[in-house]
Amino acid sequence: MSEKPQIIGLTGGAGSGKSTVAKIFQKHGAKIIDADRIGHEMLKPSSPCFVKAVKTFGREIVVKGKIDRKILGQMVFADERKLAELNKITHPYILKQIKEKVAIIKKSGYRGMVIIDAALIIQWGWKKRLDCIIMVNAPVRVRLERLQIKGISPKLAKKIMTQQLSPRKMRQVADRVIENRGSLRGLEEQALEVWRSLK
Repeated sequence: MSEKPQIIGLTGGAGSGKSTVAKIFQKHGAKIIDADRIGHEMLKPSSPCFVKAVKTFGREIVVKGKIDRKILGQMVFADERKLAELNKITHPYILKQIKEKVAIIKKSGYRGMVIIDAALIIQWGWKKRLDCIIMVNAPVRVRLERLQIKGISPKLAKKIMTQQLSPRKMRQVADRVIENRGSLRGLEEQALEVWRSLK
């Protein structure tokens, strides 16, 4: 076993199934750092990002005292400038939180795999910080279906997809690619094959 944990980036476009793959890895002993969960936390009133976001995008994004991610998403994914403004507010906080979580895991003496589940890990330029980048890819049809199940309209889902890095560009950077064709069993088999190869 390695003297230090393997730090692995897990990425993929919206609806690709990367969070499902993260759960599969977690069942086999990996520690997961979920960037999306950090994103949820930072939009709560207790977060330093809350005031900045409300000041930038207006009180209409606040519902029952919290920032409504759907309202905010519809706003920023329809306008590249607004998305850039949101990223400027949130990315430093997310990256700081991820670095702190990695540092805590390393100090704990853990020697297994640490999976950073983040759609934007390639755009952040983290390739050199990681031991490996795994991409989860899926056909557009599968991705749209998965996003609709989460309550995201086809129109908004397509806007989100166009704002993200294309699958072709992700492939150019990724060390491993898992193809999600919609079958959970098939996805799990591929994930475990990658898991074994990294072990």
